[in-house]
Amino acid sequence: MKRVKFLLTLLPAIILLTFPYRALAATEALTSTADSFVNDGYPDQNQGGASSLITSTTPVNRFTYLKFDLSGIPTGATIDNATLRLYLYNTEQAVETTLICRHVTADWSEGGITWNNQPGEDTTAQANSLVTIAAGWKEWNVTEIVRNWKSGSWSNYGLKVLSSGGAKSHSFRSKEYSENRPELIINYTSAPTPTPSPTATPTPKATPTPKPTATITPEEKPTPSPELVEGTPTPEPEGRILGGLSIGQIVGGGLVLLGLIGLGAGLGLYLRDKRKKKSKFAPAAGEGKEEKKKELRKEAPEE
Repeated sequence: MKRVKFLLTLLPAIILLTFPYRALAATEALTSTADSFVNDGYPDQNQGGASSLITSTTPVNRFTYLKFDLSGIPTGATIDNATLRLYLYNTEQAVETTLICRHVTADWSEGGITWNNQPGEDTTAQANSLVTIAAGWKEWNVTEIVRNWKSGSWSNYGLKVLSSGGAKSHSFRSKEYSENRPELIINYTSAPTPTPSPTATPTPKATPTPKPTATITPEEKPTPSPELVEGTPTPEPEGRILGGLSIGQIVGGGLVLLGLIGLGAGLGLYLRDKRKKKSKFAPAAGEGKEEKKKELRKEAPEE
């Protein structure tokens, strides 16, 4: 029982150690990037834009060429198997026939290949398929060819399909057709790169923030007014005369002055008239004294 508990304790660690190294299986279904066929009856004619790929040995020789891009397969992946698939839609052959697929040894282009400039092939690197006359997908095992392409042992110039014996035409769909285009099915496995354990990154110590230094604002010195140039008269402001007084101020001052003069003159006349009236009704000098003496005499008793 203790041993079982011990193994259960180790189980998570075993899973974590083995999981990163588990092989990953995948499948790629590639469509041809270029395809065409050549015909010795029209040795200079290019068929790159045709919707058919034809093979035959009678009454004329016709060979089919195809290219596939393997860049989507990871580097270092193991090619488990690779299968070329062509869709047969018509044949003039009455019985099943062996069709051959070979590795091409020189480059070519879809729009330029003809019977007269077709590339060579490796006759030792080939796959055979017994093709029936029924319409449908026909297959060739091209695993060894694709492995050599992926490893870099051979340059990937594509595949060539041809008939053997006195076979009549077999017509397949090309990539220009709307469906059932040529396919290369690749099954492969790849081991992912183990993820390294994260390394603890030391957190740097926080740098103390310096205290803000009080900034002394310099006193603003008054800008000295430009000195007047000696002997240069200061221009009077517009509308001012006689030492800076305006015309309105002069007129107003004059009116006030005239008012004061008039008031003074009126007051002088008033005081003069008042004196005249007082002197008119007052007794003559000594006249009062004589009257007073007469009154006293009348009142004195006789002796």
